[in-house]
Amino acid sequence: MIGMRISHYQILEKVGEGGMGVVYKAQDTKLDRLVALKFLPEHVSVGSADLERFIQEAKAASALNHPNILTIYDFIEDQEQSFIAMELVEGESLKTKIVEAKEKGSRLPISQVLDYAYQIAQGLFKAHEKGIVHRDVKSDNIMVTNDGLIKIMDFGLAKLKGKAGMTRAGSTVGTPAYMSPEQIQGDEVNEQADIWSFGVVLFELLTGEHPFHGEHESAMMYSITNEDPKPLGNLRSEVPFELQQIIERCMKKDRSQRYASMSQILLDISKLRPAAGVEVKALSLQAIMNSLKRPAVGVPLVLVILVLGYFTYWYVDRGAKIRWAHEEVLPEVDRLIGEGKWASAYFLARQIEGVVGDDPLFVKLRSLYAARGVIRTEPPGAEILVAQYGTSPENWISLGLTPTDTIFLPRGLWRLNLRKEGFYTFDGSGFFLWGSFFWGGGGTIKLDSTGSLSENMVRVPGGMYTLNIPGLDHLEPVRVDEYFIDKFETTNKEYKQFVDHGGYQKKEHWKHPFVENGRTLTWQEAMKEFVDATGRPGPSTWELGTYPEGKADYPVGGISWFEAAAYAEFRGKSLPTVHHWNIAAETRASAFIIPASNFEKKGLAPVGRYPGSSPLGTTDMGGNVREWCFNSSDNQRSIMGGGWNDEPYMFTDYFAQPPFDRSSTNGVRCVKVLEPEKTSPAAYASIDRDPYRNFLKEKPVSDAVFKIYRSMYEYDRTPLNAIIETADTTSDWIKQKISLDAGYGGERLTVFLFAPRVGNPPYQAVVYFPGSGALHTRSSRFLEVWWIDFIVKSGRAVMYPVYKGTYERGTALNSDYPSETIIWKEHMIAWGKDIGRSIDYLQSRSDIDANKTAYYGVSWGGMIGPILTAVEKRFKASVLYVAGLNFQRALPEVDAINYVGRATVPVIMLNGKYDNFFPVETSQKPLFKLLGAPLQDKKYVVYEGGHFVPRNQLIKESLDWLDKYLGPVK
Repeated sequence: MIGMRISHYQILEKVGEGGMGVVYKAQDTKLDRLVALKFLPEHVSVGSADLERFIQEAKAASALNHPNILTIYDFIEDQEQSFIAMELVEGESLKTKIVEAKEKGSRLPISQVLDYAYQIAQGLFKAHEKGIVHRDVKSDNIMVTNDGLIKIMDFGLAKLKGKAGMTRAGSTVGTPAYMSPEQIQGDEVNEQADIWSFGVVLFELLTGEHPFHGEHESAMMYSITNEDPKPLGNLRSEVPFELQQIIERCMKKDRSQRYASMSQILLDISKLRPAAGVEVKALSLQAIMNSLKRPAVGVPLVLVILVLGYFTYWYVDRGAKIRWAHEEVLPEVDRLIGEGKWASAYFLARQIEGVVGDDPLFVKLRSLYAARGVIRTEPPGAEILVAQYGTSPENWISLGLTPTDTIFLPRGLWRLNLRKEGFYTFDGSGFFLWGSFFWGGGGTIKLDSTGSLSENMVRVPGGMYTLNIPGLDHLEPVRVDEYFIDKFETTNKEYKQFVDHGGYQKKEHWKHPFVENGRTLTWQEAMKEFVDATGRPGPSTWELGTYPEGKADYPVGGISWFEAAAYAEFRGKSLPTVHHWNIAAETRASAFIIPASNFEKKGLAPVGRYPGSSPLGTTDMGGNVREWCFNSSDNQRSIMGGGWNDEPYMFTDYFAQPPFDRSSTNGVRCVKVLEPEKTSPAAYASIDRDPYRNFLKEKPVSDAVFKIYRSMYEYDRTPLNAIIETADTTSDWIKQKISLDAGYGGERLTVFLFAPRVGNPPYQAVVYFPGSGALHTRSSRFLEVWWIDFIVKSGRAVMYPVYKGTYERGTALNSDYPSETIIWKEHMIAWGKDIGRSIDYLQSRSDIDANKTAYYGVSWGGMIGPILTAVEKRFKASVLYVAGLNFQRALPEVDAINYVGRATVPVIMLNGKYDNFFPVETSQKPLFKLLGAPLQDKKYVVYEGGHFVPRNQLIKESLDWLDKYLGPVK
């Protein structure tokens, strides 16, 4: 073809050839410039997949205009000579540079690798911004011009947003050595696939080797999906640790653990490379010394050169920082605002405030993530420091001295630190919502002088307070006087002092009658109850009168309410009322506090280990151990905050247990009220919950009326229009995010399907309904899988719908308590339709045996399980975990009493004996008795404990039940 003229291009010489095309250097006779022409190989036929990819490359690359992406000038489509006219790059590929360095026995300089990495990331960021995933990022597809400019090429396998890919589901595309695990497994891919490949390229640039072993294609693919990459630090020890971390994060097998976007990578790389793209050459020491030998001329000249050099560097540096702010930081700030991460946006934007000044875009974004706030202290003159919630102290940012009303404060929750010499440091957090700033009481923050009180107590201002606890919002506000509360839960070491000082022998510490099941025990009888595992006085978790070795700073657990009250008396303090506890905990900030608290179900932690502090600075008020409070409730005593093995929503809900209960998670935190007489007696009163219902005496509606009620859950069986949006693979399952048409209102329903990695399809399926934490969480990114993992590991699939009102589908509904309102009715009906559409989707899949489907509900899901299984008759079994009938009434169309007898599916109930939400006699047993399943097809198991069942028993009973009614897995 050399010498030929095609269209207005004169072919000059052949440049290269590969499987996807032949490239020639040519002269554009119209614009008088050199270009590259890429032709398909001669064997490619019209209408072939290779031709489709060729066209795809032209469309994808032509949609992009970026200096780090090869520019497409034209696409000429002809039956015999289709070709792409594109930018001619004078240079060589990264692969060639790597090979050349290895042949010389060296490696590319780290500074050069960082420069290449930064440019590649910029190009990919631009592609992803336009909805284009490259899918074949590798060192062969990245050119470096003679001027050092990166050019990303070959978009033939790119996936365009909104368009079907070039491959069928289950097939793979790309180059094996650079493919992500999800590409190898044939799953749907997104930007994280390019991020993985980017990490592989960086690894190769630094070491000259691939991060995974494999002598042939299959071995390489096995290594990528099943083995860890080679340790980069072992291959090149001088690579900065921060750069190693960037590469490791890019190559996480679970894509949810990788960087979320290329913009985040750009931010991290920018911290490791010079801010300016132009270097100011330093004067040599010898040149300066020679000039100084002639002071009359040399000194002034050197000074001029140094000054000019400084200002040149300053100018270039500032220009680079302004570009960095506009091209990288502000887009990332905008993204964080969109996700509701206002505090994260605030602290990121602080890095560029001195660079952008009053830039209009910056000012506009700041109005979304921050607002002017007032911080006052008594006395004034305290330094104000802020940091991201949950971060370490080295990240503090100083905002000046109090008082001030001129500073911008982030919306959401963030750490607040106030320091003044001679006073205890206030170490809490600020909570700024739209138009209001508060810190657990608001107003002026009073600092206490050193030595005036225990350093481990914090001050809480007095005032009128309403409980922020679902189900107790009917209680009137009460006046609470100023008080102090322990910063930490009581530790084993502190409680040991009570034991060693005769706490169990001195009656003066025990102020309350020992009433158990209506009978008052004598002092001697009660003391026999309060012994450790070896019969000595002390918590149930101790032995031989002391705590386990190495657990001095862990919270004491295994104590009754009476022991907690006696300990408080010993300290000259008292148990907090529920009001005292709730004010200090600030449960309105639960969305921030819960994720940073010990609800991980991994065991106790030393006090203060987790960063989930309240606005006042108290730690561990959520999780770790439950904390006894003063108030009684139906012959029980309040215990708040939840423990390490409780559900996270226990932080916000009310809970009570028998005062003699000595569960391992029962602990204590004390308060000291300055003037108790100024606190309303109502704060100490018994907690009045909604009245119980005698379900066994209530009469359900007739079959004819119920038929009308059930018809409200019907929907048109229209096409699902299902789309698999993402697929993530772990060692235990393949998790697919799927969207489909809901059964109402033109809405889309998102469901997560966890398919097992063991067993053989078609898989039995379990449809999950979560606890009420899903109502208070606005992102399904981190689903709670602790309750379902064992089901998937058993070889069954789990369907996890995002029900209306939960996660991203959040609505005005903010409580799982039934109510006689239209909003509850509408949501209950929507949940029934969400269940129905989920099963419709399961029936559409060949890898699922939809005829063997079970329902599994936890807490809230257990409560409404009888309604959903009465409506949806395709279930073959049901597992209700900590379930019962709610005392709150709903409208009759959606009240459980009218459904429970019609729930005939085989069902097992797993409950706790001391469950405050669902008491045994008045809630659990009535539910079990009224369930419509035949007696031989229902089972009720109750365990010692509260709103929790031991995990081993949960697994055993649940899987045994599924095996019995769905059959063993294949």
